Amino acid sequence: MNKITEQQYKEVSELIGCDLATIKAVAEVESNGSGFDDKGRIKMLFEPHIFWKQLRTKGLMPENLIKKYPTILSPVWNRELYGKSTDARWQQFELACTIHKESAFNSCSWGMFQIMGFNATKAGFKNAMEMVENFKESEGNQLKGFAKYIVFTLLDDELKAKDWAGFAVQYNGKAYKENQYDTKLEKAYLKYSK
Repeated sequence: MNKITEQQYKEVSELIGCDLATIKAVAEVESNGSGFDDKGRIKMLFEPHIFWKQLRTKGLMPENLIKKYPTILSPVWNRELYGKSTDARWQQFELACTIHKESAFNSCSWGMFQIMGFNATKAGFKNAMEMVENFKESEGNQLKGFAKYIVFTLLDDELKAKDWAGFAVQYNGKAYKENQYDTKLEKAYLKYSK
């Protein structure tokens, strides 16, 4: 569980073209500044509505499975289905793997920067499983994956401009205001820029 060094933050901020405080703010808001949980596992959040969509892309019919697996499938986003603990989230993921492993990996956000598995190729990986194996090695690897994702998706402009709402809507989706994602980013940025 190697922590990110100041040098690694510096290299990534130069690659993206923004200051250190911006990258540190995203890390704090996404995962409380850590890429691993208290048991040493990579941080992960399983998304039942994404799993639903992922199964559909594989030709599997989630509507035929929802009665048997109501805790891991939903046709729409539903906060109530998030595991209440990290152990519960891992149990959801492991259960999803028994249905379709690739879809399960694609349906989680991973690591310090909570990159969705289905975005693994945008972060420089062949697939989500490869990304997760790489991210398990260190927070530095998670940071590098985040940087590649930001450059690939052209979100570097929003970070350079401190356009917190513009970044939030593209990185976290249209519901970002419910969690005050943009204001949390700005607050964290002000803390790190002192």
